[in-house]
Amino acid sequence: MKIPFEKGAEYTKEIVARMGRAGTVGERSLGYPDAGAGAHALGVIFTEIAGSLK
Repeated sequence: MKIPFEKGAEYTKEIVARMGRAGTVGERSLGYPDAGAGAHALGVIFTEIAGSLK
């Protein structure tokens, strides 16, 4: 089961990149998830795990 921020990170595969380095490839970015969204999702997961260990 995917949690909302994982779904959001996966959804970026369907969006054409317009900003950052990926913005230079335009339409060719379709089908690839945004690395920043994936990294943010991992950060949220690790923060939640750390919080539950306290």
